[in-house]
Parts: sequence; C-alpha cells; structure tokens
Amino acid sequence: MRRLCPLARLLAAHTGYLANYTASFWCTGSGSGSWQSVKEYSPQAASKAAPTIKSQLRELYKRLPRTTQLALGKLLAACGLDAALAGEVAGASQPLRDFLPEAAELLKQRENQQKGPRHQLAVMRSALRLGRQVTVGFVDSLRQQGADVQVALMEKLVAALDRLQHIDLDGINIIIGHGYGVDSTGAVRLTAKGSSSDWTGQLMQVDPGECRRKQVSMQNLHHLESAVAQAVGVSMIYTSTELAAQPAYTPFLQRLAYHATTEGAVRPLEAREVPLRIETGRGSSQVPSMSGQAGFGVDDVLGFITVPITATPTQVYQHIKWQAPKAQSILQHNRADAERSEGLRHSVERALRLRRLLRGPGVPTDGFRECCRRMLQNRDALGSLLEGTSVRIAHDNSVAPDGAHIDIAWNFVL
Repeated sequence: MRRLCPLARLLAAHTGYLANYTASFWCTGSGSGSWQSVKEYSPQAASKAAPTIKSQLRELYKRLPRTTQLALGKLLAACGLDAALAGEVAGASQPLRDFLPEAAELLKQRENQQKGPRHQLAVMRSALRLGRQVTVGFVDSLRQQGADVQVALMEKLVAALDRLQHIDLDGINIIIGHGYGVDSTGAVRLTAKGSSSDWTGQLMQVDPGECRRKQVSMQNLHHLESAVAQAVGVSMIYTSTELAAQPAYTPFLQRLAYHATTEGAVRPLEAREVPLRIETGRGSSQVPSMSGQAGFGVDDVLGFITVPITATPTQVYQHIKWQAPKAQSILQHNRADAERSEGLRHSVERALRLRRLLRGPGVPTDGFRECCRRMLQNRDALGSLLEGTSVRIAHDNSVAPDGAHIDIAWNFVL
C-alpha cells in the first residue's frame, strides 16, 4: 500500500509524480508515528487542486523543524516547482540565525561557480572591443542573472558577428535585452530571446553610419548642456533620453544660452548647486508664481528644479530664482542624510569585517539606518557568520544568483 504523510501527499499532488511511483514517509506528531493512506494522483487532478494544495503546503511547511524546511526547499527546487511556490517556501523570511549559515555556504559555491564565467566574460568583451571595435552591454535584468548567462549571450553574439566580417561595425554599441532596433543614442538593441541567426539578420539591417552620427549628436548635445548650465549658473542641465531626441530640445538650449550671454548667470548663488531638468509640458504666458504649473516645479525628494521645454528663457530664470533656495535646502538635507548613512555603513563594515555593505533598491533610508544599527547591536552574533562577505540590505533574505552578495531583510528577525 502506498502511504504518505499529509505534507508528502500535497507535494505529490502538486507535482503529479505518483502515477506509477511507490514511496513511504514516516509522519511523526505528538511523539508518535502514524501512517496514512493516499490515493494515486494524476497530473490532471493535481492541476485542478493546485491553488488549495499550495496553500496547505505552505501551512504544513511552517510547522516543520528548520532542518526539515531546508531539506524540503532543496527537494522542491530539484522537482522544478513553479517559481511562485519555490520562492515562498525556500525564500520566505526567516530568522537570520537559521538563514545565514546556509546562505554563507551557498554564496561561496556561487562565487566559485562564477569565477570562470566572469573571467571569460571580461576576455570576450575585450576581444570584441579590440578586434571589432564593438562594445557590448546588458540590461539590468540580465546583469543580475550572473556571468554565466551573459557569457552564453556573448557566445551567441560572437557567432552572429562572425557571419558579418564584411560589415564595418567600428564604434558600435550593442545592448542585449529586449526588442530590436537602434535607439536615439545610436545603440543597437538585440533581444536576448533571439537566435544567433536572428541577430545576424538584425545587424545586417543596421546602418553603422547612422549609428555613429547619433552617437556624435548625443555627445555634442551633452557638451551643449554642460556649457549652457555653466552660463546660466546651475550645476547641470539634463532631460530624458526621449526628450533629448526631440527636435525642439537643441533650440531650447540655444535660446537659453543666448539669454545667458546678455543677462549673465542667474541669481541667487544657491542656484549653482541645483540641477535643472527639462520636462515636457506647456509654458505659462506669465512668469510662474507657484510650483506645479505645467512642468514648473521642484522635486521634493531629490531637489532638482524642473521647467517645461516650451518655457521662455525669462520664465526659466524667474523660476530658478524663486525655487533655488528650496531646492538647495533639499539638497543639503540629502547630503547630510547621505553622510549619516555612509558613516553607519562604514561602521558596520568595520565592526562585522564585511567585504562591503550595500543598500538595495527601494530600501527606505530610515530602514537602512535602522538595519545598520541593529547589525551593530548584534555584531557578536552576526560577525562570525558574515565576516569577509558582501552584504546588501534589501527587502528579503536571499543569495544573489551570481554570488556577489547576501541579501538580508532590512527588518530582519535575528
């Protein structure tokens, strides 16, 4: 007779593995063992019962001893369960004293696994840069997946380029990620899902001369932004990539530059520390008197001033004069905040002897600092587990796929 405990039955139902498989698990509870019968499960039945099964599986999982949880997490991953379930079971938030020992070992394994691919990736990038004068980049989602994934994509790109020896691609920047085409900066985009032959076909359609012209145009535009910012008296002028490619952007900068030659730099002097961002929107027919009018404003978080591309130079100057003190105050507050956070970061690195401490995206400043303080308070318990590792304060406990760091939740439970 096939007999399984409740947890094993649920696992079997979710995976559909018991059609012709005999297994037995000893289910212990309240100090005594008990056998329970189980029917054969088909994949069709498992599919219908999946939502209920997942919910019950999570509840049963939480009641297991920690060592059993870890073993089951490995089993679930080996069975190829869907990412949602595997993530919730294996990556659920748990006390650091349970998570860190295995995480540190897993980090070492992944670091060792990635050493070869990292070196290979660097060699391949250098070879393409020196041999074909082509630079290669990856979108963030691919960079986070590890060097081995990037090496496989580079090998595919090399095969595609080998078929194009007759085409001059000197100076071209290729970005592997999503979609095909040439963006406004002149970079050639290739989708990671495409085959080597697909990439060859796409590259054959690229006009290298047009790519280079776009690159030069973008460089000249950045030089113009810097020159105008200096003349106007702000720290920098910038905009989105999309707006920079619009025909109206360069004339806007030229008008502002001409105004600066006659009026000089804007006052007050606080403006010299403030960035100016150009936005889409409509300028007012009168000098703006309050923030929030169609593109005029101040970012309350980052402290940059915004003006619409349709604004006149006079409107731009008046808005900068009015908002510069507020923007500078925000920037000063941010600098002081950053200095406090940086001081805490260095203190944690020294106290726990970390290789480095990072702050993950989306982690609030207060959360980062509180986590640093708690790490310092628990330095004796954490130091022996984390010494020599790179740690990133994030939202969940996990190990980076490329072995670069251990993530610990900013509101961790020790």
